Order: sequence, then structure tokens, then C-alpha cells
Amino acid sequence: MPEIRKFRPPGPEPHFLIGNFPLGSRDPLGLLATWAHQFGDIFYYRAGWIHVYFLNHPDHIESVLLTHHQNFVKDRVIRNSRWLFGEGLLTSEGAHWLRERRLSQPAFHRERIASYARTMTAYTEEMLATWRDGETRDIHQEMMHLTVKIVAKVLFNVEVTEETDKVASALNVLMQQGSGGRMVASRVSTLLATAGNVACATGGSPAG
Repeated sequence: MPEIRKFRPPGPEPHFLIGNFPLGSRDPLGLLATWAHQFGDIFYYRAGWIHVYFLNHPDHIESVLLTHHQNFVKDRVIRNSRWLFGEGLLTSEGAHWLRERRLSQPAFHRERIASYARTMTAYTEEMLATWRDGETRDIHQEMMHLTVKIVAKVLFNVEVTEETDKVASALNVLMQQGSGGRMVASRVSTLLATAGNVACATGGSPAG
């Protein structure tokens, strides 16, 4: 074990059995940015039993995701999310992933993306036109509704104005189920009687 540690990149000191768990902090991105500034383009930390190698330089990321992608597999978090997301482009590997990628590729053609930008701008302006000075807005819900409308239009060419609340509520539950410790833990954690799991099972929103 000491030999393995000797060849690992630098990183934050682990906290006994837990190690380091940035996803459980109040500001995960801020903490990761601090570590990147402190330890450089590649750093290492342990989250429980999971060993994490964090790449912060575009060249390193390109090497893993594009140039030498065949040498890597999806991480534990993604593998543990297959029960939720299925075997799609996000979670699949090898030949199945390549087939899914080729099927979705037309949606990301340059001309298609340009049309998406026009749709995004139009829907954003439509949303902002309803805002009034002095109002208090839930920015999370506003952005969720906007995202749902844009995705439905650019990918399926449908309007979902009447269903936006239902879809946004469902997405909130999915985000709750896919964040923090649930991303690292196995599917067993979804069987516990927590507020988030109950909300997912009943179609409601988690309390708090």
C-alpha cells in the first residue's frame, strides 16, 4: 500500500475512514476549485472506499474522453446510476455506447445547434417578460421550467406549457435522488425510508 501511495498525485489529507467528500459540502465546486489551485491539474482524494483522480486541465480531459477513451470505463457513480438512467448514452459502454452516440449525433450538428440558440433566446425573453420589479422569484424553479420548455421544443418539437410544473417536479425528485451520497452509494440506499426516497416513490417533492 505505501508503494501505491508513492505514485499517486498530491491531494487533500483524508479524514480517517471517510476520506474527503466534496459532494457533501455546502460548496462542492468551490472546494474542488480550491484543491485544483492548491494541488495542480491532477489531484487525488478518497471518498470513503472510492479513489478519485481529478483532472483539471483540458488536455487531460480530452485524452480521457476523446483521444484514449477506449482505455477507460464509466466511473462507479455512473455505473450505480444505471438503475435510474437506464443503458443510454450516459451510462453505456463499448459497442452499445457507440450505437447510441451515432443515433444522437444529428441532434448536435452545427446548424441544429444554431437553431437551438434561437429557441433558447426566444423562451428566455418570454420568461423575462413576465418578471416585474420588486418581485421575489424562486430562480431554481424558474430555470427548471425554462429548461423543460427548451428541451421539449428543440429535441421533440412540442410545447409543454401545461405540463411544465409536473415535469419540473419530477426532475426535482430525480435530481434529489442523484445528488450527494446517493451518487456514490449503491441502489440499496434508495430502499431506505428517507424523505427523498418517499417523494420519489409517491411522485411528490422531498420535504425541506
